[in-house]
Amino acid sequence: MAITDAGVPSDSGWYAIKQLLLNNLVSPNPSGWTVAINDTWLAHKLQKQYQVCIVPIYAEDNAFNLTGGASATRPTIATAYYQITLVHPDRASAHSLFRNVMTVLNNETLTVPQAAGTYTGVEDTDYHWVKVTKSSSGQMIDVLAPDCGPGGKDDTCTGYRYDITVALRWNE
Repeated sequence: MAITDAGVPSDSGWYAIKQLLLNNLVSPNPSGWTVAINDTWLAHKLQKQYQVCIVPIYAEDNAFNLTGGASATRPTIATAYYQITLVHPDRASAHSLFRNVMTVLNNETLTVPQAAGTYTGVEDTDYHWVKVTKSSSGQMIDVLAPDCGPGGKDDTCTGYRYDITVALRWNE
């Protein structure tokens, strides 16, 4: 697919990142728990799985061709920033998920796809590239759910979390 660079891309940035991970991520434990890419934030019903949450942080754009008001369109270079949060109940497995996600995000054939020197779009979308701008070390978190805590069925509702910030670029 060729990039159109004609307005805001038809697919959301969330969709492009989700497809990138769904189509290329290797599960840290292929014979066990699967990786779930959530539609929103952390899902308590999935607390025993690998969870991936993708949330927008902010976007910015820069005009690259000013016509002095003589054009009906204002061409821009736009960048949106997303946070990818990875969660799993156990530290080693959370780190394995982080390592596998970073393997995908550091693979330029996937994150900056090109043909003959021209961008072809991340996962066949109009986004030119996606790149990691920041990542955090694993942190312990408390998962709050009805079955957790004193008097609940499970007193060990903790997990480990990694946050990765990515930039996603397109032209309008």
